[in-house]
This record gives sequence, structure tokens and C-alpha cells, in this order.
Amino acid sequence: MKNQLAFICESAEHFLIRSMIADLEKSNYEVKVYPVNMNIFTFINSPYKLFMVYLDGYKEDYQKMLTSLKLLVGENNDCKLFLIGTPNDLELAYEHIPQRFVTHSFKRPVNVEDLIKIMDASTSGYTYEKNLIGVQGGYARNGRKTILIVDDDEVYLHTLERWFSGEYNVYTATSSSIAIPLLKKISVDLILLDYEMPVISGLDLFQMLKNEPSTANIPVIFLTAKDDKHTILEVIAAKPALYLLKTLPPLLLQQNVRDFFAKQGNS
Repeated sequence: MKNQLAFICESAEHFLIRSMIADLEKSNYEVKVYPVNMNIFTFINSPYKLFMVYLDGYKEDYQKMLTSLKLLVGENNDCKLFLIGTPNDLELAYEHIPQRFVTHSFKRPVNVEDLIKIMDASTSGYTYEKNLIGVQGGYARNGRKTILIVDDDEVYLHTLERWFSGEYNVYTATSSSIAIPLLKKISVDLILLDYEMPVISGLDLFQMLKNEPSTANIPVIFLTAKDDKHTILEVIAAKPALYLLKTLPPLLLQQNVRDFFAKQGNS
């Protein structure tokens, strides 16, 4: 039985798109093309579980489509979303749909053979790794670490998501009240937690997690914008796995997390 794929693009008349669709149809995909400005409710009761959006310059219609697809894909774990676009198109797209909702993104110009292999792997529960150690073009379970980032500052939250999504599976939450039920549904290897949050502070959430058997062993790294002596001593007293200043440059912040996982692996 062929996989049904909804291919969303501005125009299917472009030679490269027609060629890509033809190759998909020669494989195990039944492709139907939809315009970018279509009504997303068409998909609500449809048989489609696979969606591919071809970004050709980033226009308002793409923003509306991706915002709608976020709701559809986010509500249904069986749905898989693939994006094709230039690096700039993809960067803009992630402002409207979190990267965790995107199964895979392909930078243009795309190698269709690799695209099909990755899609085949994704639909079978595997991820495709082109240069897997010991295997060329092999298949492997997604072995990436999973991080939950909790921060009430949505701009900074999405910035962190972009910084870490290339290396880890990333989930985000803007408050403790969102993070707690989310942790009942997913398994994470690390929580990056904003120390200063309203209502339920980062410290309060940290203590709640440590008192709950199912989350007590999840390492937590506090993120704080304050570097005064009182705050630092307060953070250290809570005994998190680590604490990092939000003012750290992206590369240094990423390296600290990378080093943390490396030490865990060696302990």
C-alpha cells in the first residue's frame, strides 16, 4: 500500500518540483498537490499523515499554512511534516512552527534520492543517517539526546530551540504548568530551566521535580540572567547539575551542554 503524501507548494509547474513528484510516485508514495493558500481544514478528516511543504521564497501564505500545520501535526503524533527550502526560508519557517514538529528539513537544492531514503526511514520509525559510522547510507534509531527547555521569555526560548535543535531533540515550555504535564508524556535527558519565572519559579519547579520519583533523576541545568553573588549562591545551594548564565555566547552555551553529556557518558 502506498504512503499518501500531501505536497504543498506555490506552483507544481516548476520542472524541479514536477521531477521530484515523479520520483516520489515511482517510489512508494501517492502524491497529491495542494496550493499554499488552501484551507487547512481540508486535512482534518483526510487520510493524510505525511505533509511536505516546498518553500519558495517566504510569503505570508506560508506563515498561515505552517501555523495551521503546527496545530495539526502537534495534535497527532502519527503525522509527519517535511520542509524543503533555502536556509533562509527554513529559518523563517521555524519562527512559525517549532522545529520539533518538523520530521526533517531539506535544504535546496535537494538530493531527491536522499530525500526519499529519509522519508522511507521516518515512516518506518527510523532516522536515516547518510554517514553512519561503519555503514554508508545506513538506518539507525534516533540516538540523539532529548532536552526540555523551560523559559517564560518566548523570544529567548525560541532562540535556544534554534541553537540546540541541530544536535538534540528539543521540546519547549513557557511555564512550569506546561512543563509538568509535558514531562508525563515524554522522556528527556536534560532540562534547561530558567531560574527566574513568574507564578511557579524555576527553583519551585526544580524542587517539585526532585520530589516526584518519575522525574527525580532528570538532570537540571539552571539558566539565569543574574550574576550577582546572592543569586549565584542561591542557585548553587539548590544543587542543580549545573548553572549557566544567559549572557553566554551561543557556541559557549552549546559547548557547556555538550561537555555535560560527555561527562555523563564517562561517569
